[in-house]
Formats: sequence, C-alpha cells, structure tokens
Amino acid sequence: MGYQQPFHGNAYCGLGFYAMSSTLVSEYLQTELIEPLRAYHSYSFTMYVNLADHSVYSISNFGALFSRDRSYRNDYNTLDNRPNVLTDFVTDTANWVKISAYYTASGGEKYLTIGRFDYQGAPNLMAVVPDTNIAAPLNDGWAYYLIDSVSLYDVTSQNNLPEFPNIFSPNGDGVNDFYLLPMFDFFANQKMLIFNRWGVEVSTLNSQNSVWYGKSKNGEPLSEGVYYYIYVAKDKEGKEFIRKGNIQLVR
Repeated sequence: MGYQQPFHGNAYCGLGFYAMSSTLVSEYLQTELIEPLRAYHSYSFTMYVNLADHSVYSISNFGALFSRDRSYRNDYNTLDNRPNVLTDFVTDTANWVKISAYYTASGGEKYLTIGRFDYQGAPNLMAVVPDTNIAAPLNDGWAYYLIDSVSLYDVTSQNNLPEFPNIFSPNGDGVNDFYLLPMFDFFANQKMLIFNRWGVEVSTLNSQNSVWYGKSKNGEPLSEGVYYYIYVAKDKEGKEFIRKGNIQLVR
C-alpha cells in the first residue's frame, strides 16, 4: 500500500525557520494521507532534504509527525509535538540528504506534518558559512530547507510483523485505556487468548470483540500485573501463525 505524496521530481517544497531578533518563526509542510494508517502496521518513510543557499543556520528538532488531527498554531510559535521521525543539523547545500525511518502506527493517523518540533525546548543552532551576498543583519538569521520525494509505504508482511504493544493502563484517564487486538489483512480467523499468571484464561479477543479493557470474562476489573497472550491466525493458504508474549496491566 503506497502513500507517496506529490512532492517529487523538480517540484520540491521549501520550509523556512527564521530567527529575527527575539522572534522565532517557523513554516510547516502538511498533507492528508490517502487513507488513515493501520494500527500495528509498519511503514517505511522517506524524504530528501537540502539546506538552501543563503541559510545562516542549520537547526535541530527537525522531523516529521504522523497524527490523527491537524497539528497547527495560529501564532508565531512552533509546534511542541514529539516527531516520529527526527533528524538534526542538515548542512548540505549541494546535495539532497536522504532521511528514512520505519514507523509502527498506533492506528488512525491521517496527517503528515514536516517541520521543526520544539518538544525539548528551542532548537540548537549550528552556524553554516553564509553567502557573502546576504543582506540580513548579523543578529538575524534563518535556516531554509528544501523538501523533495516524500513517500510512505506499508511494509508489513506476515514475515515482518512489528512487536505488539505490551503495556496499557485502563484507569479512565483517556490515555492508553484499552488494549486493541492486532489485525492484519493477510491473516484470517485472528484471535488473542489472554491468561493470568496461573494460566487461567481471562479474556479472548477476536474480530467481533477486539478491545480489552482490563476486565475478566465476567466484566470484573482485573488486578495490576503481567498477563500472557497467545495470538493465533491463519494465512491465505490456511497455515497457522502463532505468537506468544506478555502484556502488563497498570492501574
């Protein structure tokens, strides 16, 4: 499944990160994906970056974010999300630098945003040799990045499954409150049997009942601790696939 975006060939895009006296201004590139990402699937992300001529600085905190909602601000401040792909100090003004990474989706991510993310505070600056024709004051400066050939592909296969999540906290705080059965297109009859440490089956997940809220089959909240699962599925040829692991339940 391809998610290649139309930023390739000669039609590259530019992003500016400006430091003008005491003001920091950043630009972002954002696009909606063809379809939302699928939970537990692994994706290969690639983009090419070049530091434009006349740039005074290269910056840290530069990367890409996958999100369910549009990430934006209506002021001059930068986004403080933690990016899923991060690279620091692209300084090459002559060549395209390939940035690539693998990303395991939480599920439902619909937007891709590229730019500067100040999740650890303001970025570090690395001075680069400025163009002698530049007319900006010395106390001002900018990093201007060119972005090309952005692509995103689902690379999940039954021989290359990502690790399943192994912790959740069904405490009602709205964060990681449930465990979702991993589901893959190339498998059928997928189910997960969940056991306590004494080997007693406490829950069964399948396509009709794919969410575990940390309760027993009788609907009673289970205690904190480590639970064990057996994930069972069949491929298109009918061959059985089994994976075993553990899940930590935290209240």
